[in-house]
Amino acid sequence: MNHPLDPILNVVAETYAIKPSERLLSKGRDLSLTTPRHIAYWATQEVTGAYLAQTADLFKRNPKTVVYGLRRTQELWETDTEMRKQLQDILERCRAAVKENPIPPLKKVRVKTRRNLAKPKPEKVYLEKPRKCLMCHNEFMSSHIGERVCKGCKETRVWRSGGIVA
Repeated sequence: MNHPLDPILNVVAETYAIKPSERLLSKGRDLSLTTPRHIAYWATQEVTGAYLAQTADLFKRNPKTVVYGLRRTQELWETDTEMRKQLQDILERCRAAVKENPIPPLKKVRVKTRRNLAKPKPEKVYLEKPRKCLMCHNEFMSSHIGERVCKGCKETRVWRSGGIVA
């Protein structure tokens, strides 16, 4: 398999004695695969400077999954000195491997975002329509289908106290 990240994947797979490096791209959730995969996410971002969406696309993962892996690796970096040395070694070897076999330019990935954060307008437009009030039975102009009591009746004490259920 010829993957753009082969130099990085091969270094991580070699470090953790995983054969072949395609297993890092698999859907497996074994601990023996997840930690090296998280480290591969981290190394990819450190070496290539790829955006989160690009990294997620390369590994065929949800960006939230990649963020989780990056956080786990960062925690290992901050808390475990032996692991930090191992990560530094992996990073140096990945950079050397990428110098030997350059990674092709990464494709741009469009992140789906909602541009308009305003509340969506209803598709159906309600026109004012004459309806009969459920309390006084007089006709009034209702602005939408749920408006069944006229303004005059809504201003009464009985309506505001909840005494009458329309």
